[in-house]
Amino acid sequence: STSIWIDASLAEVHTMTLAISVATLLFALRFGRSGKRGDLLWLTFVFSQGVFHPRSVALLLPAVLILIWPHFLDILRMGWRTWLLIIGISLLAPLTYLYLPLRVWSGADWVFGSPGTWEGFWTLFFDNRAGRVFDLQADWVARLRTTGEILADDMFWPLLVAGLLGLWLPALEKRDWLTSLGLTAAWVPNFLVTVFIWRNRVVDAQLAAKLPLLLMAGIGLSLILAWLWRKSQLIAAGVGVALFVGLVIWGWQTRPIVVGITRDRSSEAIVETMRLVSPAEDNRTTTVTVPWGADYWALTYAQAYRDELPGLNLVDHNAE
Repeated sequence: STSIWIDASLAEVHTMTLAISVATLLFALRFGRSGKRGDLLWLTFVFSQGVFHPRSVALLLPAVLILIWPHFLDILRMGWRTWLLIIGISLLAPLTYLYLPLRVWSGADWVFGSPGTWEGFWTLFFDNRAGRVFDLQADWVARLRTTGEILADDMFWPLLVAGLLGLWLPALEKRDWLTSLGLTAAWVPNFLVTVFIWRNRVVDAQLAAKLPLLLMAGIGLSLILAWLWRKSQLIAAGVGVALFVGLVIWGWQTRPIVVGITRDRSSEAIVETMRLVSPAEDNRTTTVTVPWGADYWALTYAQAYRDELPGLNLVDHNAE
């Protein structure tokens, strides 16, 4: 889909969030079927990491509870050693944030926020972005229309609808209602959050929130192909080829958007401008303050990895 291609081309957290989401659902499904302690501990690890880092993985909680329901009470019977392991593994997740001050203390070129101070550290630790992305004052019709438009920009509508309906094949074919309900619960909260996020324009938070919907649609399409294969391998092969051709066509349409991002050279302009800065007459280092953003990233990248701009001390807007 368009946004997965784009997010896979950017230095962002969204594709890692998808990977953690896949792992969470996988181990929830496995534990719900096996009841094995090992599957539970792996679920604890990936889910807690997701909740403490991308945060939005917490929206999978209803899906996780549904998928593990057959062995939910078994967790209570596993004894104190298992519970200590669960607690210990969960506490590993917040330790990830120690990486931020370590980056500052090591003199790193790339640091987000101000984690070198206690105030800055706790601001990043507790920040869930909700106050910056939720605004419930706007037109609800416009919200729904915009959500539909950004989903239509991601994939052919028939494929998205078919994929989401395909999640109910386990229920219809094997009476496995919990699996179908759990997989559906993995995308419905994200769809609702996508609708709630609104600033009278499409924002990054909307584009990120809808990703699990695309993921689950893909899983639903795979369930449809597997079901068709059990009915008729010839029909399944034909549908599979048609799906492959459709995805290639969509990918070809998406390619210019992705290439426009990955081959964007506009940030070179600020690098060219900084090359014109004359060195100080007494050979002192010249300090240049640049607001955190594309210009700052371009300049620090050129300095750190291309050995350019040697006489400049680059600082962002957080500098004293």
